[in-house]
Order: sequence, then C-alpha cells, then structure tokens
Amino acid sequence: MPGIGDQIEKISQNVREKLLSLGRSPDDCLIVAVSKTHPAETVLQAIKAGITDIGENKVQEASLKLSQIRSLLPASEPMPQFHFIGRLQSNKVKQLMSLRPYLIQSVDSLKTARLISDYAQNPADEGSTFVQDILIQVNTSMEASKSGVSPEAAEDLVASVVKLKGVRIRGLMTIGPLTDDPVRIRASFRQLKDMFDTMKRKYGERKGMDWLSMGMTDDHLMAIEEGANLVRIGSAIFGYRNYGGTP
Repeated sequence: MPGIGDQIEKISQNVREKLLSLGRSPDDCLIVAVSKTHPAETVLQAIKAGITDIGENKVQEASLKLSQIRSLLPASEPMPQFHFIGRLQSNKVKQLMSLRPYLIQSVDSLKTARLISDYAQNPADEGSTFVQDILIQVNTSMEASKSGVSPEAAEDLVASVVKLKGVRIRGLMTIGPLTDDPVRIRASFRQLKDMFDTMKRKYGERKGMDWLSMGMTDDHLMAIEEGANLVRIGSAIFGYRNYGGTP
C-alpha cells in the first residue's frame, strides 16, 4: 500500500502535469493537506514529504495538533502554514486567532469578518496589531448542508468586508456540489471563477485578491481546469478519516 510520501508525490505530479497541459506554470497551484482527524505524527510524515500547508476545520483540534507538531519538529524546521477551512462559530474566533492562521478560508458573514478584524486590531495577547488574510466562502451549489454566502449576496459582502482594517480578502472559496455529475461540478467552479475575476478587477489591486480555493480529493483536477490555484486534499493523502475521535 502506498505511503503518505508516495501519495503526495503522485498528487503533486498530477497537479503539475495538469497545469502544464493548461499552459500554466507547474507551480501555479498550492496543495493544502487537509489533516482533520489525523494525528500529529501522521501530519509530520506529510511535512517531511514536502507539504508546506495544512488545513483543519475545528479550532480545538487545530490548537492541540499545531502544538504537537511543533514539539515533534526540529527547532530549526519551520511550521507548516495553517489554513482554517471549517465553519467558524463566533465563540471560537478568539481561540482561532490566537493560533495566527495563515489563511481563514471560510468567512461567510460580515459579523464573522468584524470579529476577526477586531481581534487583529486588538490582540488578546497584547501583541502587535496585524491584518488577517481571509477568503470569502461562497455556497455555489446552494446546498443547505454547506456553509457559505449565497452567490447573489457575495459581492455585497465583499464590498463591506474590504472596509475593515483588520482583514484582507485574498480571494474566494467554494465546495463543489455533492454529486457525480461533472456538468454540475464544473458549473459550480466556473461560477466562482467568474465571481473571482469580477471582484479581482474591482478590489484586487487594493486588497491583493489572488487565491481561488476550490477542489478536493475527488474533483481537484477539474477545479484546476476551471482556474483554481489552491486545492484542499485530504483522503487522497492521509486515507479515510476516523470520526470516532480526534487528537
């Protein structure tokens, strides 16, 4: 059975080949390894195999796991960049922000953006003020089980969030529809790409909008074909998740 390193090399090679076939740079897509429910020791294997960015969807699990990873890594080696990709509850914002995530990919309301901005401008640990990078999550599939602002309300939300001092919108994120129909999946990704292009023209120069996060294990190559430059890969790297308990 292939190990984690073998899986990462296979995925990376497939991504590079897909990018080259599209006339894009082979380095034009960031792979975020979604490590939720997997222990720090397993994540360490992925880091040793070249993974630089990891994604978690629960604040408490991320807090514990990042601490464990730091204790396992040699002091001379950098920590992976941490992406928060899950539904963010208001009462978890302070705890998440104390972890200093590289990117919060799942902001879908002005209320949440304001809480993040307020913390960044007034850190609870009394450190220097900073600006938190975020993505706006859009529910392009309009499935009730998924988080995200509706496509119709997304531009108004972006217009409000860009006024906040403590956050910077780096792009958009979506989760493709739960279906085997490639037409529906592509339509979802294409819609987000169109929105991204429109908003980048309007706000990108001022706010540095550059990430289009869409595509997971089953549909990441399709997402890249539709313009993604950030994909979130979990089970293809780590195997199936164990939801019976978390670290």
